[in-house]
Amino acid sequence: MGRGAYEHNYTQLNLPELTAETADPAPVALAVPADLTGQGPAAVDLYCAENRALLADQAESWAGRFQLIYLDPPFESGTLYVHLDWHAVHYVKVELDRLFGRDRFLNEIIWCYPGPSPIRSAFKRKHDTILAYTRSRDYYFDADAVRVPYDESTVKTFAASAKAGFDKAPDLARGKAPEDWWYFPVVARIHSERVGYETQKPEALLERIITASSRPGDLVGDFFAGSGTAGVVATRPGRDAILIDRNPVAIEKSLLRLARLDPQPTVRLWRYFIAEEPEISCS
Repeated sequence: MGRGAYEHNYTQLNLPELTAETADPAPVALAVPADLTGQGPAAVDLYCAENRALLADQAESWAGRFQLIYLDPPFESGTLYVHLDWHAVHYVKVELDRLFGRDRFLNEIIWCYPGPSPIRSAFKRKHDTILAYTRSRDYYFDADAVRVPYDESTVKTFAASAKAGFDKAPDLARGKAPEDWWYFPVVARIHSERVGYETQKPEALLERIITASSRPGDLVGDFFAGSGTAGVVATRPGRDAILIDRNPVAIEKSLLRLARLDPQPTVRLWRYFIAEEPEISCS
């Protein structure tokens, strides 16, 4: 398949393009494909919808439920991770400081990735930025759950000398909590995770975020769901997820990936769109 191409795995869904002519007074439940039987403990609500309209409609019923949201502000508590590139990060950081307060800023995470670049007149741009905010001081973070092995040079240094000039030797067997710069390859065209969706993120990237900032049984939200990586990663250890995307191709790709999981989550499929987008307050 060429760039941006995909196969229709769920042609029976017949999901319409969302336009001003589509008007749902409330979320409409759609039939779920037969191969999504839902034997596992987790559940996914997958919405083909304009996220702004749906979030406004569901703000009261969803308030306080999310432990982690990837890309959009949480309600009440929990942690927000906003994934950006160099074009937008500086502007969005100022707005998030204004909305949540500078004291709610948790981390600036740099995701580094390899790959070719056509740039010749400047340094190659090979990273994205993820800004993490908390809505309150009552947030969950488990550094132990995402520990990684020390690099080989560190292991050799402390193998030769117990403290190597430091006050305390690290627990090499336990590993270390990750720094705020991460190295994960992008989902290449030949990668086994790839489903033919251009903005697909690697599962390892989302796994670190979701594991550190939520527990099994918590609810994870991704309101620009794309290929559904957040939902796939969240449901494996038993977290529930709410995914929203207006693109029927994104919904189809998300369903395809959820159908491949074992155990398989219970999937509920919805459509919701209104012609006029409402104003949303983050207060």
